[in-house]
Amino acid sequence: GAVCFVPQDDIVHSDLTVLENFVFGGLFMLPRGTSLEDVKSIADFTVMQLELENVKHSVVGDVDKRGVSGGQRKRVNIGLELMRRPKILILDEPTSGLDSAASLMVSEALARLLKTGVTVMSIIHQPRYSIFAMFHHIILLGFGGRVMYCGKPTGVVPYFKKLRYVFPRGENPADVMLDISSGAVGPTDHTVLTQLASSRELEYFHAQSGETLPTNDDEEVIVRNIRAEALCDAWDLEGADTSLRPMTADKDAEVPLHRHVHPTRFRQFVVFLVRGLLQRWRAKHLILLETFCLVGAAYLAILVDGVNDSMTSINMQYQFCMLMCLQFAVLMTLSAMRSFAENKLIFYRETSSGVSINSFFYAQNLLDLLEHGLQAAWVSAIHVDMRTTRVTFWNIFLLYQLSMWFCTGWGYIFSLIFPRKNAYVYAGIIVTISNTLLSGTFAVLDYKTIYQSTGIYLLVGFVSSARWYVEWLIVSEGRTWGRQYMYRLRETDAGVDGSYSLLMNYLGYKDEANVVVQSASGWYWCAPWLCLVGLMLRVAALFLLHELHRGQSGRRSRFHSLRVHMLSPRWINRVRQAIDMRLYQWVKKSESRTRPLSARGSRSSARAQCSPESPSQRFLRRQELDLDDSLLPQGSTILTRRETVHMLSPLGPNEDPDVTLM
Repeated sequence: GAVCFVPQDDIVHSDLTVLENFVFGGLFMLPRGTSLEDVKSIADFTVMQLELENVKHSVVGDVDKRGVSGGQRKRVNIGLELMRRPKILILDEPTSGLDSAASLMVSEALARLLKTGVTVMSIIHQPRYSIFAMFHHIILLGFGGRVMYCGKPTGVVPYFKKLRYVFPRGENPADVMLDISSGAVGPTDHTVLTQLASSRELEYFHAQSGETLPTNDDEEVIVRNIRAEALCDAWDLEGADTSLRPMTADKDAEVPLHRHVHPTRFRQFVVFLVRGLLQRWRAKHLILLETFCLVGAAYLAILVDGVNDSMTSINMQYQFCMLMCLQFAVLMTLSAMRSFAENKLIFYRETSSGVSINSFFYAQNLLDLLEHGLQAAWVSAIHVDMRTTRVTFWNIFLLYQLSMWFCTGWGYIFSLIFPRKNAYVYAGIIVTISNTLLSGTFAVLDYKTIYQSTGIYLLVGFVSSARWYVEWLIVSEGRTWGRQYMYRLRETDAGVDGSYSLLMNYLGYKDEANVVVQSASGWYWCAPWLCLVGLMLRVAALFLLHELHRGQSGRRSRFHSLRVHMLSPRWINRVRQAIDMRLYQWVKKSESRTRPLSARGSRSSARAQCSPESPSQRFLRRQELDLDDSLLPQGSTILTRRETVHMLSPLGPNEDPDVTLM
């Protein structure tokens, strides 16, 4: 891009090296067709420009993991935008948070960019004198963004001295200008400023001297604001001299900007995939810790409840399902939230550069499926081995895979709608409640209540993975036993024990024909529902990723776009033209029906002799005049809508139609 913006915060990938940040940034931002070798050469040149050769293979790091220094991290932040080969580089406080030495190094790196033809514009506060002297032009802003001075740095001190401001000897002019612009320092003589201030504000100038400030806080604020506004007024009046305004531009001149074509979405998907694999490899200790937590929780749940046998009642199986599903759902949901909660800022920065949101989302989904799928497979193997279940392994394996699919979908939603600071707490609370109270194992909301109400059935099935997990697991294991153990008996069968019968507990209620059949192959009636809900959650997450926080990613909100489109004069004119055309056609049609054929013929011939212009031509001519009233000749009469209908209709100007226009 021709114009690039460097944010104040150092939004970089902390788990990548300096060179890797530049290479991956170039793969996304450089035009389509740029080879990998060219991207690497540009990255090496950027490293050399910013003097980062000694740390280019070092991980950038963050507050948790020590990496490069603060000044080097700031230069990495600048280098990400330099990978786009900009013509104009705008920086927001590039030296904030750095000491004077690091600030000087960053400023020198920016000064070297000028030799490569890059125009650098920077917002900076309290620069040291050596940094202040590097600038070719400065703009000093006051309250409300009004200009106090605009010109060369060498002219700022004489200008303010002309307004009777004093620059103490030995002090940094930039520090003094900051005091002046804030109104904290006044001039030695208020003559100029009192002439620019309004009459009701003069008493504050006359009451205060330039060396002392009022003791009342409210009056002090008023005096500061008046001083600052007077300085802006002084520049508007005194700064009109061309000698104080060396920066002139032609308003009609066009900036030679160009738009390059970004890499294809598939290539961006591959780059996201490769970068995600590298980042997950660097964070392998965290992934192993999450895996051990899942495995340990599974061991604990099995040890507490014991093995499964024919004498285990359904209520006892509820206990195991609750323990197993709750820990699995919570850990899976919180683990999936890392994909979006931890990368929001860098995501906003990349999408503001035109990176495909869909490619990012698909790559993150695929990586999460690989990571969490392996974790779910390990848990299912432990379940089959230690629980001594009689159902086939693939049934348990699919149960945990689809439960993972369901839970990670909710993890994406939580990471997008909740702020990062409290997202994990809110998500943990919601998942715990939904997988306990809405699981169907409590008397207040059991499976009978769920199945008897369609609304409750849909709501519980959408928010609770435990509702599907419990039914799937208990019915699958119950079908492996013979009818003498009463799991597969109906309510009408003799000697049915309600604590063992699946159907009497409304488990598998909508699939009774298969529940009563003995089989060890498993029961899969819940599988389509888990697939569907997980898919719907991902579609919703992709929609939220596109629509939420559009301003942070450099995109206008949908409401703003709709408002601009609806209130656009062009759109309003089109609607008005359509209404007028419909109105004309209706009047013409109604009059042609009421007038005799001979009268219509005579009038048509008369109109043809008097006005060779067709009605449609007259209509378009009137619309052209309505678009801009300034085009009308002086003294012209603008027709009202009623007169316009007379002009366009087949009737004469003195004959009213049988319609009334308001």
